[in-house]
Amino acid sequence: MIPCETGQNKRVPFEDRIGECLKQTGATVALTSISNVTAFFMAALIPIPALRSFSLQVSFYVVLLALVDGVIMESE
Repeated sequence: MIPCETGQNKRVPFEDRIGECLKQTGATVALTSISNVTAFFMAALIPIPALRSFSLQVSFYVVLLALVDGVIMESE
């Protein structure tokens, strides 16, 4: 967030500056979440039961977190 915020007018409210920063970086965050979910789902193919369980739990958690975060951000 620091690179997005530098060079902006300090008279603009903090919430607006953060909103602009998130608008500029949103696609990168979404792509990172998608690649994390893909990696953990692919790791679930490993035949080690404990690792498979961990990978599935984390991938479902990341998906759930993205959905909940999207619902919360849309309601504000």
